[in-house]
Amino acid sequence: MTQIALESLLPVSVVERARRVQSESGRRLDLIAAKLGLISDAELAGLYATHLGEPILPAALYPASAVAADRLRPNYFRRARLLPVEEHEGACVIAMADPLDDEAAAAVAFVLGL
Repeated sequence: MTQIALESLLPVSVVERARRVQSESGRRLDLIAAKLGLISDAELAGLYATHLGEPILPAALYPASAVAADRLRPNYFRRARLLPVEEHEGACVIAMADPLDDEAAAAVAFVLGL
C-alpha cells in the first residue's frame, strides 16, 4: 500500500505520524494506520480493492458452509483472517481481511495442493 494511497484519505501529518511508527516497528504502513484508528476497515478494504484491482466480496456471497473444511481448520481461518469462498478446478477463491498477506494465501494453496 503506497503512501500516496493513504494520503488521498488522510492528512499528510497523520501519514507522517504513521511513518514514524512504521520506522520503529517495521510493520506495513496500511496496518499501522488501521491499528491506530487512522483509517476505517471499510476505507482500507477500498484501498486494497483499488490497489489489487479486485472486488470487495459482499457478505451475501459468503458460503453457507465451510469450503475445504476437511483440509483447512476454522481456527486457521480466524487467525489468518481469511475465508475460503469457493473451490473449483484446482483453484480456491478466498476472501481476506489482508489481501497483501502472501504467506496466508500460500499456506492455503499448500494445504489444498494448489
